[in-house]
Amino acid sequence: MSEKSPSMKLAKKPTAKAKITDNAPAAAEPEAPSKPAVKKASPKTVEATAKPATVEKVETDEGEDLIVTVAKEVENLGSNKAFNLVPKLLDNIDHDYFKLGGVLAKVQAEGWFMEKGYDNFRGFVEAETGLEYRKAMYLIGIYNGLVESGVSWAKVKGLGWTKLKELASLLTPENVDEWVDLAENMTVLQLIAHIKQSEKESTPDASGTDEEAKKVTTMTFKVHADQKATIREALDKCKEMMKTEFDAVALEHVCLDYLSGDKKLKKVPTLTEQMKKKSSEEVLAIFGEVFPEVKLDAEIPE
Repeated sequence: MSEKSPSMKLAKKPTAKAKITDNAPAAAEPEAPSKPAVKKASPKTVEATAKPATVEKVETDEGEDLIVTVAKEVENLGSNKAFNLVPKLLDNIDHDYFKLGGVLAKVQAEGWFMEKGYDNFRGFVEAETGLEYRKAMYLIGIYNGLVESGVSWAKVKGLGWTKLKELASLLTPENVDEWVDLAENMTVLQLIAHIKQSEKESTPDASGTDEEAKKVTTMTFKVHADQKATIREALDKCKEMMKTEFDAVALEHVCLDYLSGDKKLKKVPTLTEQMKKKSSEEVLAIFGEVFPEVKLDAEIPE
């Protein structure tokens, strides 16, 4: 790539993400406009979306930039204030989606959803906000991407969240003007196609990398019958949600969802631990239900 070409951070997005589009009809492929040069960035892990980004000071002619202001507020949030902010931001989500993404990122990173009695972030989002989990993750991605990018809010505020969810992780101060200009003249579908094409063209081909990427590999696991049934049920449920017929796509989505940082393996409590949480009367009542043929003579102190 020419040294004069502007660089662009390019993070690989989950396959399913490209299926989320706005309501605009698919337009014919546009004539290839001049494209911002793509510089392949080091792959980012999905886990990074679970941590709110921090921001360096950025100033504009009108004072401190909105991205900096919101990031500072998010960094200093406590759980109660965050929970109180969510419904207020939801009332005007079209205007406040960036700040909402920051608040949700903080709730996810700090594990505050557990204070509300939820085992994972998805449960909190769907029950407390009414947002689809995917949209919440998109808003978090927009917040983290823009904070890390170093661009000003004034440059991107006119795009709307449906386009920013595709661009936020790609923007730099050097390429933002070119990308915004392209995005303003494209539908979301066209923008997604353009990004994919740019990514493809930026991937080195000299060592056969493209051919390697097309190869299909196999992973084999030995599982018990009950485990197989559980895996099959999870894949079928994910396939229905993702509107896909492929097990591999569903499996990848399940893994990405787990890697988002809010899933924790639960330790199954022992019988003794469960009994300690019950009164003696409750334990005896449950024992009688499970073993009705056993007769116990117990004396319970008052």
